[in-house]
Amino acid sequence: MRAPLLASTLIIIIASTADAQSVWDRWHLRHNNQTRKEVAQPAFASAMIPDSAEATYSVGIGLSVDFKRGNKLTASAGLDFQRNTAIDKKQNAVSAEILYDYTPMNFVSSGWSPIFFGKAGLKSDRVKDTESASGSAMATAIFAGSGPPNTQVRLPLNSMMIYAPSIGLAADRIVSAHLAEAEGTILRAVYQLDLNIYPFSSDRVLEVAGAIAYRQDLSDDTSEADDWHPFRKVDVTYYFVRFYNPARTEVTRSIGFGITLVSGENPDQGLADQRYLQIGLKARLK
Repeated sequence: MRAPLLASTLIIIIASTADAQSVWDRWHLRHNNQTRKEVAQPAFASAMIPDSAEATYSVGIGLSVDFKRGNKLTASAGLDFQRNTAIDKKQNAVSAEILYDYTPMNFVSSGWSPIFFGKAGLKSDRVKDTESASGSAMATAIFAGSGPPNTQVRLPLNSMMIYAPSIGLAADRIVSAHLAEAEGTILRAVYQLDLNIYPFSSDRVLEVAGAIAYRQDLSDDTSEADDWHPFRKVDVTYYFVRFYNPARTEVTRSIGFGITLVSGENPDQGLADQRYLQIGLKARLK
């Protein structure tokens, strides 16, 4: 079954079981489903349509809807779509996923807690012409108090920061490929740091977000040759539309305009090694 069809079916079924008053609270929109929503970068879209040449566009969307929410465990069904025709090495990958985020301990009373998050699903890479079953298992931690990772850190000049280091494993079982030698199993170690800074305003009008990740192939019986996959990304976004929760303590929906600089590769999203700058519309739903 193709990943987009599976994702659409899961999302429709799960959304139909939600209470009408809580529908918006269950949905999440971001750039991808690889990070926790606390440090997620916004979804991105841009297009160029010239008169005498082929149109190019870039879309990065991670859409998910919660079907289980508790104090410790949140589970969601998601669709991850990454498409870019404006770069030298084209990108076209879509995934249907089940996502989880699990905090086993009350970090306030215990002083800290590990956080386990990840996903499992089906992935289709239309550039490499592969179909695979993929998954990841990541870990980070949260501590009581102000300043540690995964909590808000107050900075001078009315600024704020949140950062999230994580480590884990990602696996791809390529079950179908145009070339037989591309089929097989890849197991990778993942080291990642996500950082969001909101300068000069507690209202989060301006956001500077960064991500650094290194993926190391621990085992690979496919024809892929490279073993290290570095990735770096910087986002600067100005949000001109924002909606708050009823208590006005959190921005739940936002639309903005921003610039993104990408360097490196992300095999989990079908992005080959390259460097580019893109400008476009951004949106996020927490």
